[in-house]
Amino acid sequence: MMLRPIRNALLALAVAPLAAAPAAAAETYEAAFDFRIAGIRAGEISMGGVESGRTYEARAKVNTAGLVGIFADFRFDGTAAGGVAGDGRIVPQVFRASSVSPRAARETRIDWENGTPVFVSVKPERSTSPDPSNQTGTLDPVSASFALLRDVPVGEVCGKSVDVFDGSRRSRITLGKPEMQGDGEILCNGRYERLEGEEQTFNTSSSYPFKAIFRDRGDGVAQLQRLDTKTQFGRAALVRK
Repeated sequence: MMLRPIRNALLALAVAPLAAAPAAAAETYEAAFDFRIAGIRAGEISMGGVESGRTYEARAKVNTAGLVGIFADFRFDGTAAGGVAGDGRIVPQVFRASSVSPRAARETRIDWENGTPVFVSVKPERSTSPDPSNQTGTLDPVSASFALLRDVPVGEVCGKSVDVFDGSRRSRITLGKPEMQGDGEILCNGRYERLEGEEQTFNTSSSYPFKAIFRDRGDGVAQLQRLDTKTQFGRAALVRK
C-alpha cells in the first residue's frame, strides 16, 4: 500500500456504524506517522479532527521525504466536515483537497447532500471517473480516515468497511474483526480494493491486504500504532511517531 492508498485508508477507507454516539463535549484527535518503505523513511502523514455534538471536522496531510521525495514528489492536503448520525455514522458534507503527484497537481472539491455527492470538481479532469450520482453512502478520503482510524473505545475498533469516493475513483477499505495480541495490541487484518476509476499513482494493484495494529492506551481506548503491507518496493509501513 503506497502513499495514496494509505491516505485513503487514513487517508488513503458500505457505510456502517463507525463510532459511539457523540458526547456533548468536543472530542479531538491528533496523530502523526512516519511512512517507511523497506525500512527507509519515505514521508510523513498527519491527521486530526474534532467531533462536537452532531458534527465533525477532519484534516489529513501527506508529504514525501528522503529518497522517495527526491524521485517521486507527492503531497496531499485535505479537509472534510459533516455530520454524525445518531448511530455514529459519519456523513460528509464538504471535502476539499490539493494534491501533487508525478502525474499532475490537482484541486478537488466535493459537496454532499444526504450522503450523496451533488457537486464534484477535479481540476485538471481525469480521462474517466465514476458517476457521482451512484456514490451514495461513500465517504471522502479524509472522512474515511477519521471514521476508521481515530481513537475509539477498544470494543469498537475494526470490524468495519467503508466505500471511499475521492472524485476520481471509488475504493473500499475493510478492517476485519479485531484480534487481541499481547501487551495490549490489537491486530486487524484489512484490505484495500479499487472498485472504479483509474489506477493509483504509486500502486497499480486493484486489491491488496494490509495489517492495522492498534494499542489500548491503558484507559480502554484503542489508538492506531501502525499500518503495514507488502509492495513491489518492499515492506511499506506507517508508524506512529
